Amino acid sequence: LMPTLEKTTTWPSRVYVGIGGREHAGEPADSTRNQAFVQASKDLDAMMKKNGLDDASRKLVIDAEATHTEAAWAKRLPEALKFLFPVSK
Repeated sequence: LMPTLEKTTTWPSRVYVGIGGREHAGEPADSTRNQAFVQASKDLDAMMKKNGLDDASRKLVIDAEATHTEAAWAKRLPEALKFLFPVSK
């Protein structure tokens, strides 16, 4: 996915990425996978910045204790919606 995104020249006006630090909760061996997912999200954020999406247009949220569950997504959803669809003043 990253090689394709690196070639992207047109981005949405705002991008929100949210990830949990325990997406693969459970087995101790999953900590390596969790770290890889978090790092991939950081890499994606850095790549978007490099390709012209400024700090005000992108948001990366890493919730260290969040798992891959609807409850975790629901917790992040209000913030994501406020960021993606700001109220005009």
